[in-house]
Amino acid sequence: MEDETTDPRRWKKSGWIAHVIKNENDEGWAVSMTRVGDAEPVLVSPWTMGRDKVNPKRSITPASRRC
Repeated sequence: MEDETTDPRRWKKSGWIAHVIKNENDEGWAVSMTRVGDAEPVLVSPWTMGRDKVNPKRSITPASRRC
């Protein structure tokens, strides 16, 4: 069985690792998508903030399965 991780800012499932990153230069966030075993992310994209405007919004599970 494949190891799965579901920490608040890091998910690992189905051969992919998603990592939510805080931009220390401003109030923004980003998500990086990396295939397990790859050294560099395949995708880095802005991440939507949650209602509290402090923490990133949680991933929508069906949308994250498309990767």
